[in-house]
Amino acid sequence: MPAHELGATLLSFSFLVALIVGGIAGWLGGMMIGAGTGALTVSAMSLAAAWITWQAGDQPERGMMRVEGSVAIEAEAGSWTPSAEPLTNHDLVIRYVDENGKQHRIAGERAPHKLAPGQTVGIDYPPGNPDRAAVADPGRHRTLLIVFLLFGCVPLAMGSVMFATAWEQRRQWDPAPRSPGVQRACSWARVAATLIFLSGFGVTFWYTDIRSFAFGFPLVGAGALAHALIGAVAGMQPSMVLTAVVVGVGFVGFGLLAQSVGIP
Repeated sequence: MPAHELGATLLSFSFLVALIVGGIAGWLGGMMIGAGTGALTVSAMSLAAAWITWQAGDQPERGMMRVEGSVAIEAEAGSWTPSAEPLTNHDLVIRYVDENGKQHRIAGERAPHKLAPGQTVGIDYPPGNPDRAAVADPGRHRTLLIVFLLFGCVPLAMGSVMFATAWEQRRQWDPAPRSPGVQRACSWARVAATLIFLSGFGVTFWYTDIRSFAFGFPLVGAGALAHALIGAVAGMQPSMVLTAVVVGVGFVGFGLLAQSVGIP
């Protein structure tokens, strides 16, 4: 089984395991403890999936084999010169050799990403059937990693919020007093963090395509994470700080996921 399929299996089963483990923990320690334990279970299994996928690298699907192909200019486009229109995938062809030493070719427009003459790309095909070949998408591996990391980091932060809330319910939060200078600095820092947070939404509404998420969400997340840092310095309740962390990590993660899909 390819590593990314094993990772997807771990992620799928993590919710069932979280339900069982979280239920037992909740029965023993209360609702918040149970919910936090369940979230940490999803996080642990998702981070394990990310580690396995990262260690294995980009792999073909099950039942497929991968060879290297070389990108060249299509013969019909041989009249192209540097002063002409820029090359597109329609002007290119990918040549590769199967396991029996026979040469094949794929039209460049079938590639899921932009090509360049002389580039080496991966070609996946079923063993013994090289005519059903497809160009490997290098962005798929990165996207899977981001998805696994999202399901690892967001539940981790959520579980931390729940454990912090359970701890606050059992103990009164009484932070050490902050000096006037620290309080003023935190006030101005909150203004800056809020501007960053709102500018992210401004970017999100400015674009009408994938760039709204790819550029806007990381700014929103950065503003939320800045608020979390300021809150920790100012003595805010841990559950409130961790809630801001959850929001920040979520927005940054989904922004990176949008960037991995591709920006026009």
